[in-house]
Amino acid sequence: MGHWYEPRLVLALPKQENEMADALVNLFEWCKRERERLQMQREMLQSGRFRIHENDESGQRDISDQSIGRLTDNIAELDGLIAEYEAKRG
Repeated sequence: MGHWYEPRLVLALPKQENEMADALVNLFEWCKRERERLQMQREMLQSGRFRIHENDESGQRDISDQSIGRLTDNIAELDGLIAEYEAKRG
């Protein structure tokens, strides 16, 4: 994975440096919010509070388990991004 922030690319332009830092913070905050949203969806599917169905030739079939798998994969990817950012930040 690439670097989150390369100060040498900024070329001592404080305004651009601040804008880049702000963009990274915004992205980091979005990752945390998205992770929470996906976690809530996964918990609702796992608990059976709602199910996801797909229509095929034979009627509707439950694809909740596949959705749980995709949500789990997406959460893991966001966890990795969050951990990488936090490790580089401090």
